[in-house]
Amino acid sequence: MASEAAILGVPAVYLDYQGRCYTDEEEQKFGMVYYFKKSKDGLERSLNKAEEILHDNESHSYYREMGEKMTNQKSM
Repeated sequence: MASEAAILGVPAVYLDYQGRCYTDEEEQKFGMVYYFKKSKDGLERSLNKAEEILHDNESHSYYREMGEKMTNQKSM
């Protein structure tokens, strides 16, 4: 669901023991997916990132723009 959210212009934060290779580009190139290793530290860092995203009103237009950019690139 993290990948689907990113395509829709909604940033995604998720924890797992392993990352998902299909979200690497969305994370590294577009900054839309934030993966954290499942651990106590990862949980704390992921919650901090989620709060940061929620409270940064200026970033909302950025995420919509990146979602559109990803969609345009993938549909070519």
